[in-house]
Amino acid sequence: MRSSISLLIVALLSSMIHDNSVLGDVRPSGLIADKMVLQQGRKVPIWGTADSGEKVSVRFRDQEAATVAVNGRWNVLIPSGRAGGPFPLTIIGKNTLEFQDVLVGEVWLCSGQSNMGWPVATRPNPKLLDGTENSQIRLFTVPERLSETSQEDVAGSQWQSCGPQTVGKFSAVAYYFGRDLQQSLKVPVGLIHASYGGSSIFSWINPTAMQSADLHDLRQPRLESRLYNGMVAPLRPYGLRGVIWYQGEADARSPAVYQRLFPALIHGWRAEWKQGDFPFYFVQLAPYGQIVNDPQESSWAALRKVQLRASQTVPGTGMAVITDCGHETEIHPLPKQPVGQRLALLALARTYGQQVVYSGPAFSGMTIKSGKATLIFQHVGGGLEARPMVLENVVKNARTGQSGGALHVQAANVAGAGATAVLKGFTIAGADRRFVNARAEIRGAQVVVWADEITEPAVIRYGWADYPTGNLFNKEGLPASPFEADKIAD
Repeated sequence: MRSSISLLIVALLSSMIHDNSVLGDVRPSGLIADKMVLQQGRKVPIWGTADSGEKVSVRFRDQEAATVAVNGRWNVLIPSGRAGGPFPLTIIGKNTLEFQDVLVGEVWLCSGQSNMGWPVATRPNPKLLDGTENSQIRLFTVPERLSETSQEDVAGSQWQSCGPQTVGKFSAVAYYFGRDLQQSLKVPVGLIHASYGGSSIFSWINPTAMQSADLHDLRQPRLESRLYNGMVAPLRPYGLRGVIWYQGEADARSPAVYQRLFPALIHGWRAEWKQGDFPFYFVQLAPYGQIVNDPQESSWAALRKVQLRASQTVPGTGMAVITDCGHETEIHPLPKQPVGQRLALLALARTYGQQVVYSGPAFSGMTIKSGKATLIFQHVGGGLEARPMVLENVVKNARTGQSGGALHVQAANVAGAGATAVLKGFTIAGADRRFVNARAEIRGAQVVVWADEITEPAVIRYGWADYPTGNLFNKEGLPASPFEADKIAD
């Protein structure tokens, strides 16, 4: 019996000695796989694990680069070349791995909380999946993972070609963003989706950024950096063009904290990727909560102001405004296509240099004379207009018992047809900051705001509510961002 056991042990040891996997086969990151999209025009990182001292080489498009594994890890930079494909990519160490159907194009990381994660197939119309077949769009969903420590690899997912069988489970915002980029740029697009429902911004900030930004005085929830560690850190240093971000609902009650954390998150991610100030485009909070008629304070409005400020002060950022895409009782509003489209407009204009109108009217200055405030706007496009808005999709929330709907642009309205609608959404106050509803008129590229009871205006607000009811657009159909113009503060 003992002899048989000894022989078995010898046999097992012998097989292990001849099994390269036990000796440390070269293994790439989980992102390096069949159907992946590599960022064009770069020396892109290909990385993974191997025995220390093992030589690892990568071959791609008649190029070869090599390195030696140190402390069990290796990283090779290889030129990706111009957009195109499919191509094979080969990794050679003690073993050889060959990946097929690799494309070269534009790669974007799509992250945030549940509104970024909301899948295409949740829309009630199954026909939305028709016509989604496009092998030039590739999707990679990062599995949800919380971690106390920074993870080195991502597992449990794979790159997939876009089509009816795959896109239904994918982020709707990311898909519509990628679809519009691919249609316009005519190059492959890779979308890496990493989101987590209900997540606070604390959970997405890398620990180094928390330290360097001197944020120790902020009370941090139990999830400080755990989503970054589990879902973003493993993606480094995959070559990206940029990031799109849809998050903030979980932090809507803490705008002052968000004002400090959001820039820290952006700077921290950029520092980790070491690609400079790559584009970071994000979505302003959608309307949510009961529509009210009288002016009042709003933490949601204050957080939108923080987001607007970030878009104006943090280099390489831009903000998609979606004040026409909310719902009173549903924090996950159904319209996701406009969200992805507006993010794509930002990228097409700001990153790819296309001559497209990418923003709605943006407040840029104010003058006050004879009891009236004249507001100056940028990004007026073909001109300012007030669009008719109607309350649609009125439903009762089963959890709260409240009924509510969505203010949408009237379906029959087309560009230029809404100029006669009454301009709404403005409030005005004197130095005492006691706001009243204001009257407003479009005059060319400006808006004049006043109220008879306010003889000396000092502060103007637009869309200042949990659920903004403003209807100021440009003729291209992009809404104006809510804002606060404060003569005293300025």
